[in-house]
Amino acid sequence: MLKNYITIAYRNLMRNRIFALLNILGLAIGIACAIVIYMYVRQETSYDTFYQKADRTYRLTMDFKLEENLDSNARSSLPIFEKMVREMPEVETATKIREFNQAFIEYENVKLEEKHLWYADEHFFQVFDQRFLYGTATTALSKPNTIVLTESLAQKVFGRTNVVGKTFKIDENKTYEVSGVIADVPYNTHFRFNGLVSMVSLYKTDLYKRWQKCPDCLRIYGYVALKSNTNFSTTQAKIKNLFKKETSKGYLKKVALQPMLGIHLTSKLNGEIQANGNIQFVYTFGAVALLILIIAAINYMNLATAKSMNRAKEVGIRKVMGSYRSQLIAQFLTESLIVVYISLIGGALLVDLLVPLVSQIAPKPLSFKVFDQQFFILLFLGGTFLGIISGLYPAFALSGFKPVKVLKGKFAHQKNAANVRKGLVIVQFTISSILIVSTIIAYQQLRFMQDQSLGFKKDNLLVVSLSTDRMQQKAKVFKQELLNNSQIKSVALTSNVPGSWTPSRNYTRFVNQQTKDTTTIIVPTHGIDYEFVNTMGLKLKQGRNFSLKRPTDSTKAVLINEAMAKKLGWENPVGHQVANFAIKGQIVGVVSDYHFRSLHDKIEPTVYQLMPRKEYYQFALVKVQGKDLSSTLNFIENTWKKFEGNRLYNSFFLDQNFAKQYQADQQREVLFIAFAGLAIVIACLGLFGLAAYTVERRIKEIGIRKVLGASVASIFKLISYNFIVLILLANVVAIPLSYWLMTSWLKDFAYHINISWWVFGISVVLVGLTALLTISYQTIKASLANPVEAIRYE
Repeated sequence: MLKNYITIAYRNLMRNRIFALLNILGLAIGIACAIVIYMYVRQETSYDTFYQKADRTYRLTMDFKLEENLDSNARSSLPIFEKMVREMPEVETATKIREFNQAFIEYENVKLEEKHLWYADEHFFQVFDQRFLYGTATTALSKPNTIVLTESLAQKVFGRTNVVGKTFKIDENKTYEVSGVIADVPYNTHFRFNGLVSMVSLYKTDLYKRWQKCPDCLRIYGYVALKSNTNFSTTQAKIKNLFKKETSKGYLKKVALQPMLGIHLTSKLNGEIQANGNIQFVYTFGAVALLILIIAAINYMNLATAKSMNRAKEVGIRKVMGSYRSQLIAQFLTESLIVVYISLIGGALLVDLLVPLVSQIAPKPLSFKVFDQQFFILLFLGGTFLGIISGLYPAFALSGFKPVKVLKGKFAHQKNAANVRKGLVIVQFTISSILIVSTIIAYQQLRFMQDQSLGFKKDNLLVVSLSTDRMQQKAKVFKQELLNNSQIKSVALTSNVPGSWTPSRNYTRFVNQQTKDTTTIIVPTHGIDYEFVNTMGLKLKQGRNFSLKRPTDSTKAVLINEAMAKKLGWENPVGHQVANFAIKGQIVGVVSDYHFRSLHDKIEPTVYQLMPRKEYYQFALVKVQGKDLSSTLNFIENTWKKFEGNRLYNSFFLDQNFAKQYQADQQREVLFIAFAGLAIVIACLGLFGLAAYTVERRIKEIGIRKVLGASVASIFKLISYNFIVLILLANVVAIPLSYWLMTSWLKDFAYHINISWWVFGISVVLVGLTALLTISYQTIKASLANPVEAIRYE
């Protein structure tokens, strides 16, 4: 029986090649899009899942609150972490890590800069299991001044990977011994590293001992693996009770565990290790994949039911010959499944071609393995489901024909079927219109973020990273050397730069001089020098700038931004008292707000102060001028070499660095445009098929009208009218839906556009023109055809 079904299905497909090709092409494109999006979704949701204890590994987080200001942090303090590990029997093992900062590695003739080194304690590999190529996990980080390298970093430094026992220098004066080499860390983890330095190296230092005595000092990232079958909710409650004393007084308000598997897509805490993903993007692209498949499935349903008249007599004869309705349904579902399975093969081939292209513009490279067992099974099951869903309505519609009416020639086109087809066309183009509107608004928002004034003059600002201890100590001398060049307008020293904004956050107390009211909050504290305000092109809104003529400014003066002034609610903040870890003095000025980060984030209330004596600047901001930029850049690099010799020099222009924050947004926008465009193409393939069927069904009517004097324009209008009405109805449905969806989406941005009415106008015009162009070939062809050919046999 199955062989018979397949034979009949094959013959029917060959008999209707054009319609079969349209169905297969539409489904193949839809399936290819869905597969690519599935790969992205699977990649985003697979973060950290490769660790053996991933489902029971948690990160310790701490929340601080001062008045209405809540600071939720991914970091934790040593005393709190150690107390939890010590007193919670549910903890199987625990580990702590800390960033090593940028390092300069030297081995024989090899000199390189490495940004991804971390301190890790001796229990690290009990929580985060890694594949050791050389060395042993249990002892690799147990001794001071030892380091575990990834395979790629070992290859860079030594030219080979079997290097356990070898030593090299970091930052000239620190020698480390390689105690292990591991396979490169997979990309899909919230914590990527190239090397782990033993935290045992810090245990006896005064700095580490101070951390152990400071419950509010967030200096580590703490992770625990709970014992199997431990109830997480119960454990959270016990932790809350354990730290009841600490959270009932002072600023610490909450200590909690955060599931590691949720960090990448859902965690937006201060102090994240790296930029995380966004669950909303996963939902959005998942929805796009579903919508594209719906459009492709509708194509099949519409074309299959539209061609039902051509198979009416076939159904009638089969029923007279004794076929049951269930057999007919099985026959038509078999045809549907064959079309889908052919489309699956075509879709997989398309994906193989698309993945390299998509990977070039995607935020992260995608990998495609068609013979991956899990993927193959999912693809087969998904294709089968799609085939059944797509073929179900046509199968029931065709199998429901009355044989007596059909064979007597009294069978007419079913009005219900025609209405269903119209409804499905409306659904298709409603989806297409929503995608067009969404794409335009997303593009507008991206352009708005890129073109918006940032509040500072970003042009011709070169940032030089003071990445070594020597350069940090000699920063002021380096600055004076640079100012000897007439092509350098000014130089400022700073602890942070826009686009790479990682400020320290400190308790800061403000006292109103008139009312004596006190406000204590945790605010970002930005260390700057005397030239920062002028070099950045900031404006003084109130008061004055720091001055070399006022030596006490280094310990008794701060600047605040407009956001801070607004938060304090003081009409004139200048002169009011302020105190933090380094300053006890007063506010001397208010500077204009500027964007430290992308426009995804609000401008934070910020305090600016001259860098304390025991701390160092991280960057030099160099304002260059003149036409010979290349010569000026060479001068800056050569000046660096006077201090650091052959050590790597790292500089970048501020505007380019800031623009990098939007790179992922741009890549997602390109992908969204591509998928939206393909969705419209699929819808148009279906519309083309329906137009062809409509012309075929009305060919004699068209011939008679032409004989009676109908013009080409009137026949074009006759055929196109119903389609245009459907497209307009689709837009009527799409406009309020897309407005609601995109208004909700824009709320996630701190600064966003207002949706303009013309966006919907563009969508209506684009969809309308696309639909007209799609059906115009068939309608014009029918209008120009010889009417004699159409009515010859009447």
